[in-house]
Amino acid sequence: MGELCEIFLDQDVYQPGETVTGKIMCNFDTENQVNGIRVLMKGRAKVYWKEGRYTVYQDDKMYFEFETALVDNETTFAPGLYEYPISFELPNALPSSMEETHGNVRYKVQAVIDRPWSFDHVCRLPFTVYSVNNLNEMEDLNQPTQSVEEKIPFALFGQSPPIKVLVNLPQSCYAPNDTVSFFVKIINESAVCIEDVRFRIIQGYTFYARNRSTQHISYISEECANTDFEVKGESEGQWNLEITVPADIFIGVLDDCDVIKIFGSYGEKYVFRFLTPILLLTCHWCLVLEIKIETLFRNVFT
Repeated sequence: MGELCEIFLDQDVYQPGETVTGKIMCNFDTENQVNGIRVLMKGRAKVYWKEGRYTVYQDDKMYFEFETALVDNETTFAPGLYEYPISFELPNALPSSMEETHGNVRYKVQAVIDRPWSFDHVCRLPFTVYSVNNLNEMEDLNQPTQSVEEKIPFALFGQSPPIKVLVNLPQSCYAPNDTVSFFVKIINESAVCIEDVRFRIIQGYTFYARNRSTQHISYISEECANTDFEVKGESEGQWNLEITVPADIFIGVLDDCDVIKIFGSYGEKYVFRFLTPILLLTCHWCLVLEIKIETLFRNVFT
């Protein structure tokens, strides 16, 4: 017995609440008897990682699982091509599709030809769901944002005074390829001479399973904004800098995902619901100061 089953969707990317439409094409080379033909639609998130040699953490979250019978009784098909339209409505609250080292959010359509006395014929087609933020409901996006952090460098005797960093952005919403203009001020109360200050955009994820979590840095921008000026001990420096939002950074929304969250820092302290770029300060003592800037990226649908 020979048969071919293919799935075709009218588009590749959908938003939550939209109707997914397409068709199932079944081609039989010879006369075939089947018990039924059904189509399944699934959406789920899954996380998985190992700690040590034997400890495994994993969890998953099912968002929807629909099944529809295209042929619901025993039927004999003559050779030929058969077409079945499909349509189903996505739930209104869904996380964006994503693939990362320790987890993913996936959506797929699956067609099954139920064959008597033989293995079922199964074909699958993944599709992308892209959740969006309604920028019209976020009135504070065009407001300036400020962050102040400090680091105390190592001292052989006693405790060193801190190095303080202040960063101001004119707004808190940017799109890929946008230029981010920002003001930075370094207040160096210590005796350390800061030879260089660099800023990069960082993106990562926190994965949750069984009351445990792990983090993974997925993106560090190649471009950096550099002051090219040193800040000697017990002095200050300030600059107006620019950095471009990378074109390939993830701009989906994972607000409705309980097992994967986007964050923008190496530490547990900086875990946010929204995409958060982090500006890094490094000096010749190899200190790293993480500057938290809560910035939301616009996506292609807004």
